[in-house]
Amino acid sequence: MTRILLSLFILFFITSCGSTSVSYKQSISPPTESFVKVTKVLTVNKCKDNKPCRLGEFASTGSGISIGTFGMDSLILTAGHVCSRSPNMESQLGHIDTFNYQILSQDIKGNLYDSIVFRVAMNPITQTDLCMLIVRNSNIRGILLSSKKPEVGDKIYNIAAPVGIFHPPTVPIIDGIFSGNIPDTTSSMVTLPAIGGSSGSAILNEDMELVGILFATHPYFNVVTLSSNYSETMKFIHNCFLDLLRN
Repeated sequence: MTRILLSLFILFFITSCGSTSVSYKQSISPPTESFVKVTKVLTVNKCKDNKPCRLGEFASTGSGISIGTFGMDSLILTAGHVCSRSPNMESQLGHIDTFNYQILSQDIKGNLYDSIVFRVAMNPITQTDLCMLIVRNSNIRGILLSSKKPEVGDKIYNIAAPVGIFHPPTVPIIDGIFSGNIPDTTSSMVTLPAIGGSSGSAILNEDMELVGILFATHPYFNVVTLSSNYSETMKFIHNCFLDLLRN
């Protein structure tokens, strides 16, 4: 009798296991094809008379993400300070007679493009720091935009070129946690490592959709990082498209 009960139990267990289905969440590939590395280059050719300055080429790097195309041009979203001349650079220009200044965008295939600043929004009080670049005659695939804001504790991803690290077609992909919006500002806090070169990079949700743009990190604890919040990011993109349609 004991053997019969044991056999029935094993049969029931096997049958139950056989009918159990396990579901796995399908992974989504990070949209690295939408990434660009942004480089600001200042080439000083001649100093003004009796003014000290250094001749040569000076560069700084950041990151960006394509949000799609408009006609034959790609639209690159990045941080405002990535597009703008720094105060130090502006002060040095007073000593320079002839120079060349350009912004270059490098896509995942290694192609380099001249880039035009289309719109910049910067406000240190509200912590607004966004920029739209136009890359002429290119077709850099755009990223998907999220239809909803992230929630505290959500996993997030970041595609960036920290300290300029980018070897096309390979780009660093970093994960972190969304920590929440910062009151009375247009920024969010994310728990994610960042450093110079990360500015302007995309903050993505688990569906690999855009929810913000990274623009700063804490100098003494660089896993506490700031990005534009979801609402400000989408408003900036919307205003850019309105301006494009008007022109």
